[in-house]
Amino acid sequence: MKTKLVAMIAGTTLFVCAPLWAQQKAKPDAPHKAVKTAPLSGKMKLALEMGEQMLTHVKSIFGIIGENSKNCDAAIKSVKAYVAKNEKTVRDLLSKLKKMEKEFSQEEKQTLTNIMTEKSKAMMTESMGAMMSFSQNCPQQAGQLGQVLSVFSDQEAKSDAPPKTHK
Repeated sequence: MKTKLVAMIAGTTLFVCAPLWAQQKAKPDAPHKAVKTAPLSGKMKLALEMGEQMLTHVKSIFGIIGENSKNCDAAIKSVKAYVAKNEKTVRDLLSKLKKMEKEFSQEEKQTLTNIMTEKSKAMMTESMGAMMSFSQNCPQQAGQLGQVLSVFSDQEAKSDAPPKTHK
């Protein structure tokens, strides 16, 4: 169960950090070559701002879990309340990013992926202890967490889709 939760958390976090570019893989370069990066256009800066907004949501959720890691029911209840309050915003961000993705070159997508990956590393490191504590203290609620966080799923990234109700 613990391994499954860690994989889900890591996957969700990486997906959120680079929701639209995660599937874009860099072509392997020779070890001595520097990774080529695209200069940041206005649209790329906007995409990064939206990615940072997504990171803020994930960090808030991880903070809620950390604060309540010993009170299992309160943790899930608080995360559900946060998701319900912010679901439309998250869906709108994902929808806009998905549309923007089509306008970026492969090089721009890779640059954005690299930047967002770097920005998410510290958050993942900070959050992992709280998430592990939660998974150990609250195995039943940890299983519910993936469902609650489904708002971050690419399939859910449709601003015209009816909101899910989280009970």
